[in-house]
Amino acid sequence: MCELFAEYGLSFDRGFLSSFDPANVTLPEFLHPVRDVALALPRILPTGRVRAHLQSLPACLAVPIWQIGKATGQPPLLPHSSYTLENWGRFDPTGPIDLSNIYTIQHFDGGRDKAQAHLLPV
Repeated sequence: MCELFAEYGLSFDRGFLSSFDPANVTLPEFLHPVRDVALALPRILPTGRVRAHLQSLPACLAVPIWQIGKATGQPPLLPHSSYTLENWGRFDPTGPIDLSNIYTIQHFDGGRDKAQAHLLPV
């Protein structure tokens, strides 16, 4: 049974969650502008100036994302699984992975209720 779980990237301890805590991931310095823009989205979205902020993305990210969208006829997308299963951190790093001890790293509207609702699958 354990082999079958491992074949699909599952574990008894973490289910579909990755083997690492996403909040512990450190991005390389050249991606810090991307991180900063992403974390500012809750403040930027209501202003209607998203495009101006996104122009600060490094070409090494922005161009391939745009090209994939153009080739597939789809806008750049954020899959629900990535937004949910790899977008959380623990308040207490040694505590359990449950709603009382996790938070959303990146959210879009700034509301605590929406952030909590999106964490339910974790």
